[in-house]
Amino acid sequence: MATEKNPEVAEHLVLLMKNHNQQAMFIHKLELYNREKAVAVKEKLYFLIGEYKLDRKRDFIKLLTDGGFRYQVIPGAGHGINHEQPEAVNREIVSFLLGQKVER
Repeated sequence: MATEKNPEVAEHLVLLMKNHNQQAMFIHKLELYNREKAVAVKEKLYFLIGEYKLDRKRDFIKLLTDGGFRYQVIPGAGHGINHEQPEAVNREIVSFLLGQKVER
């Protein structure tokens, strides 16, 4: 895990947890998924999903697969995927932006 190699990341996470406003996301109005609107942005999106509790994400994975969205499940990662697997996330994002296939 990145926090073991980089203690400053662990310190940052502790500060985030202590000061995070849990109500911040509730001000956004949720909009139901609209397949027609999704087609317009589909090629610009790449979803990185943590493997942890993947069984609880079946509906989301089905939506991504049925919609033809690009996504990757990152082994050993959970909700804090960018902190847990920063090298994998960086590799995936850079490869996506460069239009390259990621070698595993």
